[in-house]
Amino acid sequence: MRVFSLLMILLLVGGCSSDPVEPDPDPIDPEVWFDGSYDDSGLVLQRTEVFGKGGVVVTLDLVATELEYDPREQRLSAVVQVRNTSRTDLYAPADITLSNFTPDSIRPLNAISVGEDARRWRYDYSDALGDDDILSAGEESSGVLWILQLPGPGSFSFAAVARFAAQADFGVLGGHLFLDANRDGERDPSEGPGIGSVEVTYPDGRKVVVRAAESGLWSVRSDTGGIHTARWISPPTAAGILPICLTTPNPLQILMTPGPDGVPNSFRDADFGIDPEPCVLWRPMPILVSDVPVDTLESDPWTLIRLHQTGPDVPGPERLDITVGFGGCSAGHPLTFAFERPDDTAVPKTTMTATIVHDDLGELCEAYFHTTRSVELSELRRMWLDLTGQEGPRVLEMHTPQGIEVFELR
Repeated sequence: MRVFSLLMILLLVGGCSSDPVEPDPDPIDPEVWFDGSYDDSGLVLQRTEVFGKGGVVVTLDLVATELEYDPREQRLSAVVQVRNTSRTDLYAPADITLSNFTPDSIRPLNAISVGEDARRWRYDYSDALGDDDILSAGEESSGVLWILQLPGPGSFSFAAVARFAAQADFGVLGGHLFLDANRDGERDPSEGPGIGSVEVTYPDGRKVVVRAAESGLWSVRSDTGGIHTARWISPPTAAGILPICLTTPNPLQILMTPGPDGVPNSFRDADFGIDPEPCVLWRPMPILVSDVPVDTLESDPWTLIRLHQTGPDVPGPERLDITVGFGGCSAGHPLTFAFERPDDTAVPKTTMTATIVHDDLGELCEAYFHTTRSVELSELRRMWLDLTGQEGPRVLEMHTPQGIEVFELR
């Protein structure tokens, strides 16, 4: 294993002194440019330009370890950490952008593409600075894996720019696209990256589209608190071939709350799970048979918006689509369709008494969401037949927090 250490000199705001420096009211974020090269001697990055408001000298070590070249895949990989050896704290968002590769056939495989020409790639270090989003003086970041596709074992050169925030002026919104192998809507360590892009709509209506890295990581910066909407976009290569479905809600609405200084708190768990199974364009709801009156079941508040039974012209199994509304931080709350076990004395048994059990996950956000979940009617009828010995039900008596809705089933 080879270890390469690079000393980066950054000029930040303030005067040159051994005493703590008061933050500048309008600091300029440090930005350092490097000439990068690779040959038989290893991976070398040499500082060429420093941008910042002069005064305080901040020293950083960029440490690359686990340098490996795979001749079969023609890939070069290295784990790169940032060590803050100065007395000045640096803040997220933080990234290192690579560009100007010579030869131009070289490209990073697991970085985020930047710009329409996709000739710049960004490695996001914000998530490597710890839970406080700060690379404190004397602290070392987590390692970020760089993987470069090479045309062969020869040498190459490139440019690199390291950027950190001089103070916490931005929050970071991001997450992962992942292949949800067990289809549980949660990203597990063993699950690989997904594909696609993410469109983010800011509270003021601005929109930005970011392509995820090969690792599935995506992120954007935000200087505005409030509701942000993140929407997964299918890649062009998949459009019109096979539909891709998600195991997580799409879009996601994320409330980025402002901190004491007005800067939005970062949120890096806006994940989108890619369903590995053939796409089913509806979300099934679990069915529960209740031995107690449905009105006594514990449930968080919800509102019935619409009941709709699909017809023969709709692909897939016949189903009952139920649209509900509720408050919270996201639209992915668990919902269960519950119906009362039929009374043995009721003959004939034609009416099903049901409700929705809603779990708000303890979320305290004031956002409001609509979502549609579905009950497969063939399964519901099978359960009814097992319980009553009769076909049905014919009528659905839906108990809601607002009252009772009667719906006739075909």
